[in-house]
Amino acid sequence: MSEKKSTFVFAGAREAQQKFDYFIAGVAGALFAYIAQTYTPKKISFTPASLEPLALVFLALAFFYGMKRIENTVVVMRLNHEMLDAEEKAGSMTEAMASGISHGFNPHSGELISATELPALREFYRQQARSARDQAEVASIKGERFYTRRNQFLFAGFVAIFLTKLLQPYA
Repeated sequence: MSEKKSTFVFAGAREAQQKFDYFIAGVAGALFAYIAQTYTPKKISFTPASLEPLALVFLALAFFYGMKRIENTVVVMRLNHEMLDAEEKAGSMTEAMASGISHGFNPHSGELISATELPALREFYRQQARSARDQAEVASIKGERFYTRRNQFLFAGFVAIFLTKLLQPYA
């Protein structure tokens, strides 16, 4: 087995998380479309019917933050790829330096690198990896905020819809 079990578990968890994000964004968008289709504008007053436009706003915001979360996930994955690629390149430079030969071989580009260039190139790749890691951490924090806001607005939209339907007979 060439890959660790943890890699397979992580891949499965990542796929499930992405499907869940797509599903939630789809639910918010579908609910928004359904309510917008059946909505008839009324004068805003303190009645249960006035909660319907509020539900539309909440669902639109939930859909927006759901899409931003999906977009952010793609950015984080790209940054993780950049980080791993740079770390692998730095590792190949380290291996070439440790072997003590007069030149190194970059397996990613196929070029020969002189022994004097190896340390600088390794440091360049290490800096690239650090930069990508830092950007990925910032993007991950942003993604968590999108996740929280999406869920809050979706919940608020559900509550507004529920109250609209529940309170209409009593108004």
